[in-house]
Amino acid sequence: MGTGSGIGNYGSGQRCPAQECRKDGKHKHRIFIGHGRSKAWKQLRRFIRSLGLVPDEFNEDPVAELRTKERLRAMLDNACFAFLVMTADDQHVDGTHHARENVIREAGLFQERLGFQRAIILLEQGCAEFSNIEGIQQIRFPRGNTLATAVEIHGVLEREGIPTRGGENRA
Repeated sequence: MGTGSGIGNYGSGQRCPAQECRKDGKHKHRIFIGHGRSKAWKQLRRFIRSLGLVPDEFNEDPVAELRTKERLRAMLDNACFAFLVMTADDQHVDGTHHARENVIREAGLFQERLGFQRAIILLEQGCAEFSNIEGIQQIRFPRGNTLATAVEIHGVLEREGIPTRGGENRA
């Protein structure tokens, strides 16, 4: 099943990065962080670094020569795991607060590429759930404080066999 853009499609003989991470360790330390305008994701980035992993996010490196599609493709190819930080950035007319649309799109792309077990949604208190979030693995966190879920975040990385500093892996 593809996205229509070809970015997330690995069905035609291309191996999924999650398989690569488990079999030969390629990019086993690179963690994508999708986020909106809130600065809450920066706590997650610091925590990921403290575990000896390499966080990657869309705006981190200046790449004026790359288009959005090319940049996303490279991030999809290099990530072994993804956290999608959904914060209440946008207010709708009805007063509800929603995650930025780019983060919801990135969630779909990374879930397709890495699988639902390796593309985890971090949902901020007060942020409306998107329409098909029921049944999708998510970690909820208090407004502006992703670090409140550090134990859970570390746990899912261990569950998936991602080698971290300061913790034993079960895989």
